[in-house]
Amino acid sequence: MITHFQSNQNIRPRTLIHLAARPLLAGWIVLGSAMAPAMAEVLWTDILQDPDNIELNERFVTERLATGDLPAALSAVERVIYLNPADIGLRLLRAEILVNLSNDTLARGELDALAKLPLSNNQQEIVERLIAVIDSRARQWRTTVSTSLGVQGSDNANTYPSSGLIDFMLNPTNEASRGTRDYQSYGGATKSTREVATVASLTASTTYERPTQDREQISFGVSHASSKGRKYEYLTNHATTIFTNAALRVNGYVMRPQLRVTHTEAKTSADSTVSTASIAFGKSLSDRVSVFGGAEYSNVDQHATSKFATANQNDGHSASYRIGVSGTVFSRINLFAEGRIATFNPMETRFVANTTAHRMSVANKNKAETATAGFAIPLSDWGRLNASIAGTNTKYPNTELTSQMIRRDSRQRTRVGMQVNGTLLSPHLSAMTIDFSGSITRNDSNIRQYDYKRSDASLLVNYRLAD
Repeated sequence: MITHFQSNQNIRPRTLIHLAARPLLAGWIVLGSAMAPAMAEVLWTDILQDPDNIELNERFVTERLATGDLPAALSAVERVIYLNPADIGLRLLRAEILVNLSNDTLARGELDALAKLPLSNNQQEIVERLIAVIDSRARQWRTTVSTSLGVQGSDNANTYPSSGLIDFMLNPTNEASRGTRDYQSYGGATKSTREVATVASLTASTTYERPTQDREQISFGVSHASSKGRKYEYLTNHATTIFTNAALRVNGYVMRPQLRVTHTEAKTSADSTVSTASIAFGKSLSDRVSVFGGAEYSNVDQHATSKFATANQNDGHSASYRIGVSGTVFSRINLFAEGRIATFNPMETRFVANTTAHRMSVANKNKAETATAGFAIPLSDWGRLNASIAGTNTKYPNTELTSQMIRRDSRQRTRVGMQVNGTLLSPHLSAMTIDFSGSITRNDSNIRQYDYKRSDASLLVNYRLAD
């Protein structure tokens, strides 16, 4: 399997097929891992000096597959086949690499030729599955349905402040009026609230894909996610999203524009509608290093009700920009780092100047700067381990109404996760994944009601169906 190679080679990463005999790509990669400690890396200059050396070319293939350099591996495989054209295993390997490079025309020609040869049952199955992948990609329209079901929990679902206190100033002109009082979150909670919720989601989309090697595409879809707290309402919400996105290649960059509208209904906050336009990009600088980034703009509309009468004071426009780099080390470990700047500008002009509503709206303006670093490690064919750490500094340029102070927040978040492929349980569960994740968040603010610590965990079972 070479699923992790495809992100650098194709517009749309896709799990190829779960080959019953992994003597092909995965087998060659395993062989390369066993050889690596004992032998020096084969360089292109070594091949040029001895191009007819089958053993040297096979080592070069193995090493290029392990690093994800499929074009170089393909060239070496074809040299070995030229020297040994009767090797069916090598020809199957060539066909699989071609499929992963989306060169379906050459791959189909090779597979049709192989199908006429006396193959083992195992080899015949590989040929049929690769042909099925090509035939599936030949369809310009496809529909995908995915669903998730699981649980999530938090030890501070109401983000109750660590101090349990709120800063206030009764008279802004008199420092003596400054004081503190007990904090009560929504519903009158007087302490951090532990909560467990059941979560479920359903997404359906249809995709048009151009029948070209770049696999450019455009998708339309809708998704719905629900969370229901078992005891309290802090984790209870429902969100519906309508979206359209595309994947395009422009001058070597993969560009992914998107439009989406999300309506959220919650128990402990006002309902909201967020309309967002975004674009993301990625570019491979080499077989091991890539850059990525993006920009996003949103209109936030909070729906004021009798229960949340001041909700529209949180209306506004948000924008964010990010840039990052990722790279592969030790042939398997993917490292990444990114920086992000996000701003929120409230719609204070809808309120009469210097009124309480106006001042509360103005106080929501902020700028957040985030730095994130992390890694992902494939766990053989059955899963992936990932972790990240992020730090965010948020500045509020205007006075916070309750404390009459200029707010400054510093937040740290550490996250670990693991994804397990369904094939670990059964070969028939290739469309299923199981996600485990946990995070610890700490927010430190100069205004004590915004200090909090929170730990979260989730377990999700995901299933994807595609026509």
